[in-house]
Parts: sequence; C-alpha cells; structure tokens
Amino acid sequence: MGDSRRLSYREVSHVGVLDRSAGEFCWNCRPCKGTELHIAALEGDLEAAKRLVSLASEEEQRVAVTSRFTYETIFNDKEQEGSGEAIHLAVSRGHVQVAKYLLSLGAELENTVSRDHRPHYNVLHAAMFAEGRGGSLEMIKYLLEAKASPMIKNLDGRYPLHIAFMTGNVQVITFLREFLLKEGIEQHHYQDSKVPLPLSLGICEGKMSEEQLSDAAELSTLSLTTFISECPQCIPSFLKRFSKVEHISAKDLARSLTRFDIARVLRESPEAAMALLDHATDLPECSNPGWHSLPTRVSFAPRNFAHKFQELFNPPTEYFTFYEEQHTWEYDSLRFQAPKWHSVLTDRSFGRPIVDAEVQVCHVPDLACAEVFAAICDSGSADGLGIFDNDVVHAAITHVFWSGCSRADLTIVLLSAWGLALLILEEMFLRSYPNSEEVFAERSLLAHGGHGGHASGDVSDIMSGLQEKPRSQQDIWIALCWVAAKAIVDLFLELVRFVGLASIGRHRDYFAIENLIDVLGSCIPMYLVWDHSCLPVMVITVFLYWRRVLDFFIAAEYIARKLLPIKRLIFGILPALSVAGIAFAAFCHAFFVADGGEHDIWPGVLWETFSILITSSLPEFDADSGDQLKLILALVAVLFFSVFILNIFIGVMSEVYMDETSKCQLTYRRERACACLNYLLRSRVMACGVFSKATSYIVVAVAASVAVGIQFFFFRNHLLMNKGVGLVFMLCQGLIVFCAYQDPESPLTTSSRGAGASYYIWYCKKAVALPQADCQEEVRNVFDSIQAFLAKIEADKIVLSSSLQWKRLPSA
Repeated sequence: MGDSRRLSYREVSHVGVLDRSAGEFCWNCRPCKGTELHIAALEGDLEAAKRLVSLASEEEQRVAVTSRFTYETIFNDKEQEGSGEAIHLAVSRGHVQVAKYLLSLGAELENTVSRDHRPHYNVLHAAMFAEGRGGSLEMIKYLLEAKASPMIKNLDGRYPLHIAFMTGNVQVITFLREFLLKEGIEQHHYQDSKVPLPLSLGICEGKMSEEQLSDAAELSTLSLTTFISECPQCIPSFLKRFSKVEHISAKDLARSLTRFDIARVLRESPEAAMALLDHATDLPECSNPGWHSLPTRVSFAPRNFAHKFQELFNPPTEYFTFYEEQHTWEYDSLRFQAPKWHSVLTDRSFGRPIVDAEVQVCHVPDLACAEVFAAICDSGSADGLGIFDNDVVHAAITHVFWSGCSRADLTIVLLSAWGLALLILEEMFLRSYPNSEEVFAERSLLAHGGHGGHASGDVSDIMSGLQEKPRSQQDIWIALCWVAAKAIVDLFLELVRFVGLASIGRHRDYFAIENLIDVLGSCIPMYLVWDHSCLPVMVITVFLYWRRVLDFFIAAEYIARKLLPIKRLIFGILPALSVAGIAFAAFCHAFFVADGGEHDIWPGVLWETFSILITSSLPEFDADSGDQLKLILALVAVLFFSVFILNIFIGVMSEVYMDETSKCQLTYRRERACACLNYLLRSRVMACGVFSKATSYIVVAVAASVAVGIQFFFFRNHLLMNKGVGLVFMLCQGLIVFCAYQDPESPLTTSSRGAGASYYIWYCKKAVALPQADCQEEVRNVFDSIQAFLAKIEADKIVLSSSLQWKRLPSA
C-alpha cells in the first residue's frame, strides 16, 4: 500500500492516537501525513483501529475520528492544501466494517475532503472515486443505506454519478441508476451548462468500451442525443437495448433527431445512422382507419408516359417515394377527402402488377437536403456501400433523383450531346461544302482578325493563312462556339456547387481529385474562345464530349450496371498498374543503355520497348552483328513482362471486375446520390422560383429554338460566322440550364434552405414474402422430433430403473 506500514498490537500500545507525525502513507498517489488511526483506516485494520481508540479518552476518541490527514498538490504552479478524515480513507479502499465503526464513533457522511482550504467532496464521492479505480459495490450500497445523499455536488459541480462514469465502474453505475430511478432522479436532472452529463464524462474519460457505455447509459432520448454528438458507435447496441427494455415509438424517437444529427452520424458511423433511420421509421398512423385505411395491395404499373419511358432503361418500379409535410396517413372525414398524392397508392386502376406492399414513413424531418446527401456520399466509400442498402436512404435518393435531379442532369447531358453532334456534323458539312477551299480560307482569315465574315487582304494572304494551319484545324467553327459557351456554363455550375458546399460548411470537401478533373474538363474547351485552331485542345475536347455522352447512364440503370464496373476498374488496378509501369520504365531504360545511343529515347527506344513488351514481338536479329546483350534483354523482357507481369495484370483486372460487378447496384446508388447532392447544392444557391415549371419549359423551347435557328443560319451562310455568336450560345445554354432548376412548388428547393415547413420521406415498396415460413415449419418438426426423442430416453430410463429395482428385491 505505497509507503503505509501495517500496525501490530504491540505497536499500537506505544503510539498516540492524535499524533499526526506518527504516520506517513500514500493515498491517491500522493504522500500524506496523519495519525496511526488514519493508517489503520486506510489498511482496513479494524482491530488496530479499535485498539487505538480504546487507548484514548472519550474526548480524544471524538477528536481522533474527525482529525484530518494532510497532503499538498501543485496546480498551475501553485501549491494547494488538501486534507481529509479517516472515513474518507476507509471508504476509498472499500473497508465497510471500518467505515461502520468510524461512523458509530461520530464520523459524518457529509464531512468533506478539502482542496485549497475549501470543501471539495464528501464520503460518497470518495467511495465512488476510490483512488481512480472505481468504488466497491458493497461500500456504495452500505453508504446509500446509511442515507448518504447521491445528489450533492463536489467543488467541480459533479455528482457521484459523474464520478462513477469517470472511473468506468459499470457495476456501480447500473446499481446507482436503479437507485436514482426509484428516487425519481433521471439524467435530465444533471443538465448543467457548465458541467457535462455523466454519460458525456464517461465517453471523454475513455475508460469504458462502447458496449459498456451502451449498457450503462440511461434509457432516454437524452442519452441518445449524447451518443449522437459524442460517440455514435454506441447507437446500434443502445437502440437494441432500448427497444427491448422500454417501448418508444418511432415518432417519439424522431422528435429528438434532426437532419444535422443524421448527417453527423453518417460521417462517423454509417451503421449507427442506419440504426437511427430504421428505428425512426415505421407504419404511419391512420387518422381514419375505417374510411381511409393504409393500402396493403398497390399497383406497381407505370403511372404515365414518362414513367413508361423511364422503365425502358431501368428495372420495373419497386419503390414509390414521396416527400410530404404530413407524417400520418390523413383523411378529412368531413369532406371525405384525402391528399391527392394518396391516389398513387390507393388507385389500382393503373393495372398489374398489383402486389402486397408496405408503406413506411421516416419521422426525421427534411432528410432530402444537401447536408444529409453530402454525408451519404462521404460515408458511402468503397468499404461503406452498405448505407445504400438502407430503405430510407434508397427512397431519399430515388425521390430526389426523379423529382428534380434527373431533369437537370439530362438537360446538361443533352447540351453536351448536341455539342458532340455539332462537332461531327459541321466537320462533315464543311468537307462536303462545294466551295470548301474558299470557306477554309475565309475562316483562316477570321481567325487572324477578320470582322463579320468579310475578308481583309488579297488572295496571297488567304493562302498564307491556309499554309499556317492544317485543314483539320479550320473545319470547325459553329461547333467550337457552342463548345466554348458550354464550357463557360459548366464552370459556372462548378462555382455554384462550391458556393453550395460553403453554405453548409463543407467547402473543403470540394478540393478533391474528382472535382479538379471536372474543373479542368470545363476549362480546357474554354480555351477555344481564344484559340479555336489549337489542335491538342480540339482532340481533348473531342474525347471529353464523347465521355460526357456516358453521363446518360446515371438515368439508365441497365446501362450503368454494365458500365460502372469498367469505370471503377481503374481504382482497383492502380497497384498492379504501378508495378507494370515501373517494370516498363525499367526495361525502357535498359534498352536505351543497350542501344548504345544509336536512337533517341523518343520515339525510337520507347516505341521499340512498347512493341517488345506489349505485343511480344522480338526485334530482327543479325547473328553476325554480335549484339548478344540486346537479344538476351529482349528475351528476358518477353518472358518476364509479357508472360509474367501482363498475365498477373490481366488476372487482377478480372478479379477487380468481378468484385465491382457484384456490388454494382450499390455503387450505382452512390453515383445517383452524388448527382443528387450536386442538384441540391446548386438548387440551394440558385433562385429556383423565378419561373413556374410550365413556364420554364416554354423558356427552354424558345432558347433552344433561337440557338438551333442561329446554327442553321450559319450552316447555310458559313462565311458570315463570327465569335460574337458564342455569346448568344452561352446565354441560350445558361438559360436552358437555369430553367432546369425551376420548380417553386418543389419542397426540394425550399426545405433545403431550411425555410418553410418540415417534410418527411415516405416510401411504398413491394412486401417481401417471408421465405422463413417453410424453414420455420422444418425447425418446428425438428424440435418436435428432438422432444419425442428426449421423451423416449426418459421412458427408457424409467423402465431401466424399474428393472433394476425389481432385480434387487430378492436380495433384500
């Protein structure tokens, strides 16, 4: 016990019970000075304590019991006094009998250990802390039976329950919670702006595991809120325990949740977020079950032409989703009216398939917002795709996509597709133009400062312009204006997305590789505004626009399931690709050295190395040349790289492709979630109520007609084409994209800003037939067979026992 020493009866008879210099001991890892009674209390030596007290007079006994041991601490470079009584020493070591004896002699439960000459904590606090080890359950029970108050603060404003959580003593915490509940004391009584809750203190101290924290927490929404903000990993086990012990409806549970809570938990623990969403989702309450009950059979046939067209590229509908202000199944019994959106589920005239369905509502408000979707996309990494299998998350993604995101994304895809069509058509048109040489010459002149399509200079100037630029660089002009204008619009959309992220406090999320690629993809075609004859930029633009055609897959799941594994293949083969790249560089260097400087590394040596390694074609070899090293190197290269490295690389590609294919459905949902996030971020910044939805279609038609009309005119009058047309194209495209976000009645563009009423995610999905029915019947049969077998064994035992007794009778 540190520096303390044990007392014998002989020693006791020779010491003074009040002599403070008689004993030195260590308590709380601090050197202390006190009496021999203090040492006896610390050691739990009841006989020594009684012996000491018996040697003293009655007056000395009272003084001895309340005499204080002392110690010193240093806090902020300042010495602090500390002192306490024997009772504090005894209870901190769990010596119940010594504590009882001291209390019988006049020690009091309210007596405190001092800090800097001020009362710090009482006997129950000392027992709870127990020198940092956590108190003895037997001691705590005794003190509470002795009427020690569990609702007295120490100098730091902490109650005994705080101390129990600090030490991580789950056994004592559980007992103390039960005791406090009987006294009508719950966790909200501990709320204090200056002092953390006991559970928060337990989390911060780090002495309890997640399972222990879940078991020790009070079953209340306040505990749930604490876990959300400080330790989300505890939420699944806590909710499981909560649902077993105490019934709480999903509606009541969701009252303590906000979209910001869900977003926070999604980032730290997707599993915890799924548990929260599952427990906050249930069957909606019916306001009038008799007249308007919740449908149990629903038609999943297409509702309109757009729905039918959608199913050409996507699997049959399995979810109907809604985003409504109500989170109960309401019905106006006076007017016999239900909300219009109910008819989507109750009207079975749409036709077959009509199947069993379940309708659910998530009671957490405003989940279809940028904050939640940003967290979903962040949490749904390659190893966290399970979040997209959650019904609420899937319903939210589906609703946002088909209620607004698809319209905006397909508009951008169509603008890109039109740009690609212009690139192809104008090239074909100009090459078949009757006076193509004149057009090329005039366009070359325009590139050097011509105005309004009128030539300046003589024929020799025109021909010199033709000689400066190849024909392939002069063939496209209308398309380049469209492409450059589209690049400016794309860059503006990227800026809006960044502002949207900044508005939710996640501006740093924008600085990622994917976003950098998007910005570069916008900036590169923009260069054509200044130099429309730059061949490298033209080539890159062609590739960019063909790649953007693939963006259509975001609205076509059938295509996406085949395309996504290929798209994501690059991330899985990066390690193998790096090994192959290093091997290629090594052989290229070796061939350059073996070549002896006869050829340059580009393109001679590099091209030869590529031919040998990739195509496995050996170079021509002259036996009389004596160039044995290069031949040996070529053979080694083919054997090692082409046979070994490339085959491993192909095997890795195959394995990665199969892995990506197995999870492509969840990967596709993540791609849609990212598209929805971009839509929500932009709609958060843009003014989405300028036009009604119907008016926006008219504006789009007018803008598209103007753009197409201008293009048709300049196709017919190509020599009049000038750069000013690009500004008109930019305005037309910008207006078309702006109109794609116009829908003032959509809750996605109002609730995302935090304004207006709250909205709730509803979904109706096909009821899954429980395959466990046959399994349950089989288990029941097996169980009955086991019971019959056990009954037979019992019967055989009885028969055997009777037989043995009968055999013993003659000898008796």
